[in-house]
Order: sequence, then structure tokens, then C-alpha cells
Amino acid sequence: MAQLTRQVEAVRDATAGQLLIVSHFALTAVAVLGGTAMLVPAATPLIAVPLLLALTGFVATTPVTMRRQRQAFAADENLARLCADTLTALRDIVTCGARRPTEQDLLAAVAAGVRAHRALAVTAAGRRLLVALGAHLPLLLVGLAAPALVRRGLTPGEVMGVLAYLTGTLEPALRLLVQGVGSSWLRLAVAAERLAAASQPPPTSVDADGPRPGVDGEDGEDGAQGVDGEDGAQGVDGEQGLDGEKGLDGNRGHRPVDGSVRLRGISYSYGAAADPVFDALDLTLRDGEHLAVVGPSGVGKSTLADVLAGDVPPDRGNVVLGGAAAARLTPRELACVRVLLPQDAYVFAGELQENLRWLCPRAPERDVMSAVRALGAAPLVERLGGLEATVDPAALSAGERQIIALVRAHLSPARLVILDEATRHLDAQAELHVEEAFRTRPGTVVTITHRPGPARRADRVLFLDGDRALVGTHSELLASAPGYRALVGGHGGDLDSTD
Repeated sequence: MAQLTRQVEAVRDATAGQLLIVSHFALTAVAVLGGTAMLVPAATPLIAVPLLLALTGFVATTPVTMRRQRQAFAADENLARLCADTLTALRDIVTCGARRPTEQDLLAAVAAGVRAHRALAVTAAGRRLLVALGAHLPLLLVGLAAPALVRRGLTPGEVMGVLAYLTGTLEPALRLLVQGVGSSWLRLAVAAERLAAASQPPPTSVDADGPRPGVDGEDGEDGAQGVDGEDGAQGVDGEQGLDGEKGLDGNRGHRPVDGSVRLRGISYSYGAAADPVFDALDLTLRDGEHLAVVGPSGVGKSTLADVLAGDVPPDRGNVVLGGAAAARLTPRELACVRVLLPQDAYVFAGELQENLRWLCPRAPERDVMSAVRALGAAPLVERLGGLEATVDPAALSAGERQIIALVRAHLSPARLVILDEATRHLDAQAELHVEEAFRTRPGTVVTITHRPGPARRADRVLFLDGDRALVGTHSELLASAPGYRALVGGHGGDLDSTD
């Protein structure tokens, strides 16, 4: 949007400026040639021919200058994008040991920008020589021809009048045309091309097995961001998502049948030079089991959630969801199988019931209200004005947005729910209410948490400690894992301050 706004402003300003410059030059050229023809007819060709050659050269060099202007624009935008990406990913760059290649990429972008602007400056300097051709050469020719013109009966005053036309009128107008129209017209052309490309409608046809228009690049980051209202009706509701009529036909014989999870030899690292976040991890969850994932800050709990949800492929190993390989499922099918809620819940502007029904668009109102009551969201719904009330995400607190996303996930027919710190903005009582609601819901729940309560109440706990991963009940890990015992026993509230 920032680039489009900049380009629209460039088009508007350049167009207005060109109208003024071109009209001024046209009137000036007509006046100079007309005045010369009246004063000294014989000097008219001495002015018209160089001026015509200058304008021809101006037009002929325009494509080259336009190409170099486009390259300069692209270099500036590429450098700005790289700088923004680098600043927002500094922590990941350091973690992955990618400082050297990142620095090289930035320096290469700077060098490319320098080359592009230097080439543009050389072209611009060459175009300014056209001023000398169109205005200074006629001045020289008239000066050289002045003795002959005087011998033909012209007065010195008439010759001086022609020279005054050239120096005081034509030369400034031509210089303004070359400098003003040259740069502004090129910017106008490039910006207009960008706007035309951005205004093209998105493609309406996609591969049947590929991502749908309603599936974004995150493929369901919170279980809601992967499916929009339209695809939700065909990909996640009870009739067309889990019964096999449409949603999973592409994987017949390998369709997820429940909420079970099986990880075999899972390894993942943030880069080729980085140590693995987890290595050769094995984990099996039965349908209906509740697992809590705990560990120190930065140990890779959220990364495990992304791998478990099928959003991030592991470096090695297999992820099997409900008996089907996650790698063989399309994003639409994954949205039928699992719901992943991150720390920052996604709520869009619109009716509250649209937010709640996003993953199950045809859910009856009684089911919606049942989920609302189960999650303890009835006071929030009443405060907002009911299910038909319009929601302004900016007016909601982080905890209220989490409650809405939790109700949405509870309504989803997906049998695997992954809560990545999805209750961190709720108090302990509200968190307990949420746990009880999902415990009575059919399916498997994986809770990534920094609080000891969910770990104590889960069926099993996965403890990530950097070098190893331990699985067991809360009591078993307390007895066998000193790191887990220190993590849970050493903090009366949070397991860690941030994740």
C-alpha cells in the first residue's frame, strides 16, 4: 500500500508538471521561430534544424533512460525490502549463524543501487548535452552568419534580436524541457507501469490440489488464518471437510481418521550452520490425549507446533496426523485436520458470529452458544451486543481476542487442536475453564505453555531442554528430570517469562 500510494502521488505530480512544461515549451518554440521568421527569415533554418535534431535525440534516448530509471527504482525497492527483512529477523539471523551471508546480500544490494543510479546519472548528463545542441549551436551558427546577414541588408539590431530570442527565451525553455520532462516523464512512465501491474485482478483459476484463494501463506497459523469464509464452507465443515465427500478425496486410502499424532525421527534446525532445535524426536499421541509442551524460552516449542501442524516441513523424519502423512495433505486438507492457535489471536472486522463460525460456517446457533458457554465467553458476547454485533479488533483486549479464537477452534470439526500460548493473556481461572472445555471436546489437544498448571493437569508432558526431549506424566518427569523439576518447582507462576 505504501508503494502504491507513492506511485499514485508520483503519477499525479508528474502529470501536472509535464502539462505545464510542455505547454510552456511549445508556446516558446512557436514564438521564437515565428519571431525569427519575421525579423530575419534567413536565420530561421539555423535555429529550426538544430532544435529539431535536439528534440529527435531527446525522444531517441528516452527508452534507454526509462530502462535505467526503472532499474534504479527496482534497486531502491530491493534495498528497502532487504533492510526491513533484516531488521525484523535479526534474532533469527544470529541464531542461524547467517550474519555473513546477510551482510553480503545487503552490500550487494547497495552496490547494485550505486551502479543503477550511476548509469542513470550518465544518461541524464548526456541528455543535458541536447540543450547545447538545440540552443547553443543555433547561437553559434547565428553568430557566425551575422556578417553575411548584415551584408544582405539586415541591421545589427535585428541580428541581436534573434540572439536575444535564443539566449533569453529558447535556451531556458529547452533546458526546462530536457531536465523537467526528462525526469518527471520517466518517473510517470515507470510508476504507471507499476500501477497497471498492481491493478490486474488475481487469477480466478487454481489447481484443484493447490492453495485456494482463501488460503493464505501461513496455511492456518491460528486455525483461522488458513481458511476464509468461502473455503471454510467446503474445507472444514462437517459435511464437506471430514466425511470424505470432498475435502480429502485427493488422499483416499490415506485420509486422517482421528486426532492421533505420530512423529518419527523429526529433526529441524534454523539453518545449515545452526544446531538442531530438536533431533531424532519421536512422539506418539493417541486420539483424545492431552499433551503439554514445556521448556525454557527459545528452546523451540513454537517451532515444534509449526512442524506438528504441518506448516513447517522437518529437515528429516515424518509427521503423521490421523494416520495420514502431513506432507501429502494439501493446505485445505490440513485445515480440516488440525487447528493451530498462536499467541496473538487473529480476529477480523465483521460480525462476531462470522468470527466464531469461520472454521465451521454452517454451525447452528445452538452449537455456537454451547461453545461460547463452554469457553466462558458468554459475558464477552453479551458485552459486545450478541452474535450479530460488529467486532472492532482494535477495541478488544488481547485476552478477548484469544477467547474469540478459542471459541472458533472449539467449534471446528478438526480433531487436533494445538494451542501455542493461546491462553497466555487469560487469568488462571479462565485458563482452567478453557482446559475443561477442550477436555470434553472430542479429539487431541497439544498445549504449549509457560505455566505449570496445564502441565500438571495434562495426560502427558513433553519437556524440551535443548539437547533432549523427555515425555512422561508430570509426576514421572518430576522424579526423573532435574531440569523439569527446576523449571516447574523454581517458579510459582510462569515457567518462563517469554517464549
